[in-house]
Amino acid sequence: MHKKNFYSLTILLCLLIPITITANPVSLTGKRYFNVSYGLSQQEKNDNEVSLARLTINLPITRKLDLSFGTFQGWMDKTINENNIKTQHDYSFYINSKYHFLPQSIINPFVIIEMGQVINDIKIDSTQESSSENTNIDSKGILFTNTESINTTYTSIQYYYSLALGEEVTIKDKTSISMFYNLGSINNTSYQQFVASIGYWILTDILLDFQIKSHINQSLTEYHLVSNIKF
Repeated sequence: MHKKNFYSLTILLCLLIPITITANPVSLTGKRYFNVSYGLSQQEKNDNEVSLARLTINLPITRKLDLSFGTFQGWMDKTINENNIKTQHDYSFYINSKYHFLPQSIINPFVIIEMGQVINDIKIDSTQESSSENTNIDSKGILFTNTESINTTYTSIQYYYSLALGEEVTIKDKTSISMFYNLGSINNTSYQQFVASIGYWILTDILLDFQIKSHINQSLTEYHLVSNIKF
């Protein structure tokens, strides 16, 4: 009886193991592609929505290692008071490497190392002459929630680096979910982010991805719709 149960268990394991380690047709792991995205973000105590756009190119280096580079931009107009309107445009350029521990598995843990620069370009337009003189206004970054005190115009260039740990899970033939925790530093200030997404292959070479990014301990949440296109 015990021997029969042992054989049954062995057969069951033999059937399950290939399911968990066979090639994952849904994943973008090891594939050459680019993605474009449009998104919105909302900061607490700020009624103005921020528009976001991103372009990334991914190139596989080895079976487990991918290299990506691209740009991420955000812009907004905000009425500060009856005399001042703030126009803000933040943009970053970055490069990262992503290492997949189990690229052929349905559950694929990964680590991402990224570095880049962020440029904050802010301008205060006054509706009345000299209304903004000697008036400092605190402004938060769009892509990162760094705070600056500005007068009329302000441009800064800052560098950042980050390390992310996460995993991708295939849940259906054309559907996958991904999530990761990101820890980084910009201008000697640390930040944390949690990112979750769900993707669906709408065509053979196009993966549509919905992504939510939460800035931990910060009043900022982003929503992105991403098109990943193989080439």
